[in-house]
Amino acid sequence: MLLRAARVTGRRCTGYTCTGHLSLSSSILRRQFSDQVSSVLGIKEASNVVASTDSARLQITGCDPGGFEIMGDLYIPSSIVALNYNAFLWRPQTIEDITFDSLGVFTIVHPRPEIVIIGLGANPSTRLDELFLYFRDEGIALEQMDTTNAVHTFNVLNDEERAVGAAILTMEPRGREGQDPYYFLK
Repeated sequence: MLLRAARVTGRRCTGYTCTGHLSLSSSILRRQFSDQVSSVLGIKEASNVVASTDSARLQITGCDPGGFEIMGDLYIPSSIVALNYNAFLWRPQTIEDITFDSLGVFTIVHPRPEIVIIGLGANPSTRLDELFLYFRDEGIALEQMDTTNAVHTFNVLNDEERAVGAAILTMEPRGREGQDPYYFLK
């Protein structure tokens, strides 16, 4: 995953000079990226639950009412944000918790996803129109669906090597602070 310092025009980034993409090999850039992701996801420290160390793209291999199985061997009992090679714990537990800020990670990562899939639990009943308009203005397509279909759609698009992201709620909302060990305090 690469830091997006600002909108890239040509081969130059505002604030940084780069020859293409900004690598996270320097600890300063890694810290800045972690701080940006932490503030966007609303947690103290960005918790990269899984990062693929080889060229294998992320696969969400299972989902049940309380969480997700990642890469066939890691169970995450929480909502997640998924990118091509990474998965993060995600604070929102219900549709009402999904805001511009909670989805802001998709506007700061590079490469930027061309499409973001939002999984809204077992029975989505709300359309997130304001978010659709915001992401359209950012040049990112937004699709919303139930969690099971969101998982499958993410996997198919990621297998096709598309720049895709997903923000997926568990099918049943998890507990709040004090009840859920995966709920992070600010």
